[in-house]
Amino acid sequence: MRLLVSTTLAALMVASNHDAQAQALLGLPEVKCVTFIELIDANDPFAGTVQAWMLGYASGLNAMWKDLKGTDRLSRAQTAATRYAVTFCRSNPDKTVLSAMNEYFFSLPQ
Repeated sequence: MRLLVSTTLAALMVASNHDAQAQALLGLPEVKCVTFIELIDANDPFAGTVQAWMLGYASGLNAMWKDLKGTDRLSRAQTAATRYAVTFCRSNPDKTVLSAMNEYFFSLPQ
């Protein structure tokens, strides 16, 4: 019985690790800027999904930053992040929305 439980837990860990890796490679962070701009320009509702991911990612970075440094970097309105991402992506169509959010977050005053 213990062997069955151990084997099942090991299989679940491998499966969940596999899903996490697939999400990191295939999820919203990998959306190219050119695609994001096309979605924005076309008023495609999926652009809102990408924007929601970007804001969530920036919020997660901010929470980590607050834990490590004790300061809040996201004192601006969320529209600033979206404007930054659109401007960044128009200038860098081959980059990803992940890189746009990293550039935005780390450009904020400490």
